[in-house]
Amino acid sequence: LFDNCLIGVCNMNCMYCRNDSFKYIRKGLIKISGSFVNLNKLERELKSIALLVKDVFDIPIIKISGYGESFLLPNLMEIIRIVSESYERTQIITNATSLNKNIISRLSKIPGINICISLDGHLPELNACRTISNHLIKKILYNINILREYRIPVEINSVLTKYNISRFVEFIAYLSDRYDNLTCYPFPVRGSKDLSVLGSKDVRRLLPLLDSYQRFSRILPHKEYINRLVSFIKEGGRKNKCYVGYSNLGLEPNGNIPICACNLKDSIGNIFDREPKLVLNRAKSHPVFYKFLIKEYSFKNCHECFTHYEIINLYLDGTITLEETSQIPLFNGKRTQRILKELQSQINS
Repeated sequence: LFDNCLIGVCNMNCMYCRNDSFKYIRKGLIKISGSFVNLNKLERELKSIALLVKDVFDIPIIKISGYGESFLLPNLMEIIRIVSESYERTQIITNATSLNKNIISRLSKIPGINICISLDGHLPELNACRTISNHLIKKILYNINILREYRIPVEINSVLTKYNISRFVEFIAYLSDRYDNLTCYPFPVRGSKDLSVLGSKDVRRLLPLLDSYQRFSRILPHKEYINRLVSFIKEGGRKNKCYVGYSNLGLEPNGNIPICACNLKDSIGNIFDREPKLVLNRAKSHPVFYKFLIKEYSFKNCHECFTHYEIINLYLDGTITLEETSQIPLFNGKRTQRILKELQSQINS
């Protein structure tokens, strides 16, 4: 999986995000964190790197994300159309505030499209880290309705914080009463002690997700994901092996290829400092990736990191089956299934 995070501009200012909101300067130019960003240049880089990666790696899934909002790019739809021809699945990470029926209609015509929406609840108080605007939240929920009307696979990423963990089951019940074939991945906030829920007594408020799993199964990922999530929060950290650094390729807005797409920001190389293909080939053969495969070895930062990618760990460590991963739209492509099987074989060899 290629987590293309080149987009570093956003129209929101979430408490737990690693980026700032932007200031509009003029068409195609914005200012963020004191620096000017040319959106046309960003679009060209996004497209060229996405197409280059497929020549170096056998990667079936691309996620177009970043520490920002994808749909701020004026020509994103054309980029998606071109890039999606090289990948089995193309997932766009979005806060859904810039979506509308016209965009969603166009998205529905792109083969293998998948939308992932960042949303921490259905009420302003549950979304305190993102926005308390009831208008924005209603707009996001409306766009989810339109996405489902067009039968576009939808995932929701929900960050668990001190603001929503005690009532998160209400959000899942809300989704369950309204949608089918939609998956919500809850995971705890990282990097913020003030917002953290690790070791929180409120973890007991998540137990109904397990006790009533059959009711919520249309909305939640595999039950073993919820089991591991509850255990992770209760224990205050990771007890299981993580293979995300081995199975995912990450790319940050500054051009760095990190050791792990989720947490470890030590760079293997930078696509803007050197010829991109050389950097990608270096990432492909870099020995640090294989340290993720040594059971006795773990990176310090991995201890407090749990993300939606845990579903990949559950397959690679043998907790769930390949057939069960095929129930997830993002992973049900034939090429994806083949590569997942090959990765598991490499890990066990």
